[in-house]
Amino acid sequence: MKKILFVILAGAFLSGNAQITITSADAPQAGDVFYNANDTGITQTITPGPVGENVIWDFSMLGNAFTDITTFVEASTIPQSVDFPDANLAELTSQDTSFLKTTSSEITFLGVLSGGMELKMDDPLIGMKYPFTYGSTFSDTGHFSVTFPYDTTVQGINIDSVRFDQTINSTDSCVAYGQLILPNETYDNVLIDKNTSLNHDIVSVHTDLMGWVDVQDTQYTTISYAVYTNGYGQPLLTLNLNDDGTVKSASYKYTEASFVSTMPAININLYPNPAHKNITVTVPDSKADISIINANGQSVINKRITSKKFDINIESLPAGNYLIKVKTSQGIAIKKFIKE
Repeated sequence: MKKILFVILAGAFLSGNAQITITSADAPQAGDVFYNANDTGITQTITPGPVGENVIWDFSMLGNAFTDITTFVEASTIPQSVDFPDANLAELTSQDTSFLKTTSSEITFLGVLSGGMELKMDDPLIGMKYPFTYGSTFSDTGHFSVTFPYDTTVQGINIDSVRFDQTINSTDSCVAYGQLILPNETYDNVLIDKNTSLNHDIVSVHTDLMGWVDVQDTQYTTISYAVYTNGYGQPLLTLNLNDDGTVKSASYKYTEASFVSTMPAININLYPNPAHKNITVTVPDSKADISIINANGQSVINKRITSKKFDINIESLPAGNYLIKVKTSQGIAIKKFIKE
């Protein structure tokens, strides 16, 4: 889930790098698209880098098990946003959609759509506070509870519902600044954030005889790092740790050119072409990120699609030549069309 969305990362800085400050100007905006590489099968022993001033975080050894895309759109473009009235931004990945509230002082996680289930925070969780710089720290508590039908019988007792309840006590501290080395690039002037979350999970079942009964009560701590720099609306690197402090998984910035080169081509159909009001597109996957690009290379329409066949209204676009770029979990396609 979150991912929880704003798990904040760690970066290492070379002597002589500036101590920067992250502000709301560095937050993600609607229309932003980020390309990520993911190392999820780490077998070697990797630990976070040093903390303090002018450190170097060398993660050039990371692998790339798979690549994915994160897209940000206005929350109002997602039908389920009516259930998240305070959200003004939505984060889309291939797995889920997160709803966020962004202001000049903070970003707050409100809830998520995942696996067909809607999870709404009754106590939203702050993911970032601005300004954020070396030595900054903030804490917040978030909570959600989700109930779903569960028709089964155990030792003659009928269970009709299950409830999952989670409380998250989260603390973020900017523990370092310096330089970050990734497999594809080196970044000077980064901030490293350490997130420590104490999680309290309670699973309860509902029976006709006893009402709600707690069947599992678990407390555990998760630690992650995120590395930030100015002018980029996502962490350059995110690390999730094992219980022994070694790195369990990592996600890091990947260039679009490299991302595209790793993806196979897919076939799509587009009609009519030329078109005046709408184009109809069919794709091989029920989830796709769609971008329409004008002759100047500007992305003029960005959408997340959840069906294999869909219409896009292009009536407001000036007449001319355009490209449609379609990215799915199966690959990528780029086609040219003409707006009359």
